[in-house]
Amino acid sequence: MIKSLDVKGSGTFAGAPSFSLAHRFERILFKAVWCLFARWTPPPLRLWRNLILRAFGAKIHETANVYASAQIWYPRNLTMGPYSTLGPAVHCYCMDQISLGAYVVVSQRAHLCCGTHDIRKSDFQLMVAPSYIGRDAW
Repeated sequence: MIKSLDVKGSGTFAGAPSFSLAHRFERILFKAVWCLFARWTPPPLRLWRNLILRAFGAKIHETANVYASAQIWYPRNLTMGPYSTLGPAVHCYCMDQISLGAYVVVSQRAHLCCGTHDIRKSDFQLMVAPSYIGRDAW
């Protein structure tokens, strides 16, 4: 199983990748599948988009809605509760877990990000933390 973050031994400041080759391949494969089979779909096909996200490890409630133009970095780190929504053109940069509770709306063009870099250290190591948006939030 691919870990959501496997950057401990890499030298990112020296130009080494932060994630393993397998992790990067999975993200590329998801992006290709999303572009070919979901990005062009109209809003009523949310169940189809949810199916694709689940195939890549997302935990999505059947009533959740992810718009076709939303960009999800790593679906395995996404959890969406009942009736939650990632709106049009949302960037979901889920380097660690992003969990949306029930009835959460992330509006168009919002950016959810779970990663940063440790600027106090010379290796500028990637750091991540989970993010949880509770029930009934907009």
